[in-house]
Amino acid sequence: MKNQNKNLLMANIGMNKKQIKFIDEIVGEIRFSGGKKPPRSSIVNIFIKIAMLIKFDISGVKSEKEAEERFLQAFRNAARKSKK
Repeated sequence: MKNQNKNLLMANIGMNKKQIKFIDEIVGEIRFSGGKKPPRSSIVNIFIKIAMLIKFDISGVKSEKEAEERFLQAFRNAARKSKK
């Protein structure tokens, strides 16, 4: 899962213990199912790439919670469209 893009920029992000545990569980599943253990950053990059494929309306968002709700609704809409 190594990213060969040499134009990557480094960015530190803050995650709580629950979020780190979630990513570590994904990494563990990949590793224990016979895959190569990816770094956490690869999993975060995958999530971002998926999110970039979806249209979001985040105009006028005033809080992290409101942004989360809009993102979640956009993902749900995209999932419904892909099932058709």
